[in-house]
Amino acid sequence: MIGGEESTTLQRPQDQRAAVSRDAILDAAERILTAHGPGRLTIDAIAAEASFSKGGVLHHFKSKQDIMIAMLDRVLERFESRIQELYAEGAGKRSYLNAHVRAKIERARDDLDLPRIIIGAAATWPDLLKPFSAMYESSTRRVMEEADDPALALVIKLASDGLMFSSVFGLIDTAGPVFAMAEKQLLSAEP
Repeated sequence: MIGGEESTTLQRPQDQRAAVSRDAILDAAERILTAHGPGRLTIDAIAAEASFSKGGVLHHFKSKQDIMIAMLDRVLERFESRIQELYAEGAGKRSYLNAHVRAKIERARDDLDLPRIIIGAAATWPDLLKPFSAMYESSTRRVMEEADDPALALVIKLASDGLMFSSVFGLIDTAGPVFAMAEKQLLSAEP
């Protein structure tokens, strides 16, 4: 009895420190990837950016690919959490579609980490996109199932994707009238 209870108590601070270290490493990798692209993402660069030794980084992640997987998982979890928050605030049959579109618009305006990380991952390791593909397929299916007009719901979802990726590549000014018009149309459409 004593060993079981005490060992979990003793493990918690270690687990917390490990989680903080992993987050610091992933934060550093995200900063490098978004600022410099996947070509500059090396274990040495991550270690320097995170103020860790190379061995410290490799203690938490076996390879750069493991870092990319963890980074992509973390960003996807944040995005899905935001959709769920917006969904909880919404009402009506198409609230998931509306939440999805609103989350994409927020990303386009404020937080381009998700699409940049996805692009970086795809450019370097196309197989890393499998979790993203699964989430994307699931959300597309849900959007279409909730809609009276599944085809229109799909077009709205795809248009929101296009709006977000247009902002990633600097093709649209998120503070401009074209973005505002697209946002208004996407949020007011009734599939």
